[in-house]
Amino acid sequence: FEDLAVKKELFKKLEEAAGQRHPATIFSTNSMNFDIMNITSEVVSAERTVCGLRFLHPVFFIPDIEVSGPWNAPPQSLDSLLALLKRVGFKPFFFNCKNPSGFFRRRLDDGEVTAFRAQQRDRTASALQGSATEPAPAAP
Repeated sequence: FEDLAVKKELFKKLEEAAGQRHPATIFSTNSMNFDIMNITSEVVSAERTVCGLRFLHPVFFIPDIEVSGPWNAPPQSLDSLLALLKRVGFKPFFFNCKNPSGFFRRRLDDGEVTAFRAQQRDRTASALQGSATEPAPAAP
């Protein structure tokens, strides 16, 4: 559930908090239902960089992360965000959001689903084996 009025109010408060003191602060939204500019155009300074940011699920399995905006290419103002995402292990890709939702929807292919399920089975088996070999906690 997304409410445009609530999102606009949130971004208005964020703009008031960041204001002139933090002009390089990048605002992002993961909204799937509203165009990014419809959310922010009336309440966020025109000089501020606003983008879409969407983690693909399952996040721990898919390192790709979508960064979107109304530009043909990501502006330099997003360089710090892209660098941060890379530094923490994500693979950001840019999508020019000309569609109303503002996001590129990537689906897992069959090979990725199979690999994900195999990883889940391995993690579960490892966790079960690990818990069986760990000593019981000491009584207080």
